[in-house]
Amino acid sequence: MTEEQHQDQTRYGMRVECQVWSRIVGYLRPTRDWNKSKKDEFAKRKTYDVPTTEQLKEDGNGCACS
Repeated sequence: MTEEQHQDQTRYGMRVECQVWSRIVGYLRPTRDWNKSKKDEFAKRKTYDVPTTEQLKEDGNGCACS
């Protein structure tokens, strides 16, 4: 896709494919290449945010070591 085509799609609100990648068995792969079972497993995965050291210090729940 040329830069001009990309700008046209952005300007006119056209949809552009977005790939999702995930780590599986030690390497990254696009999820569109997965079989049905792996896609089902991916849909059931839970995600979470790991708090930063600063957040832990503020909450008093972690090590205040520097």
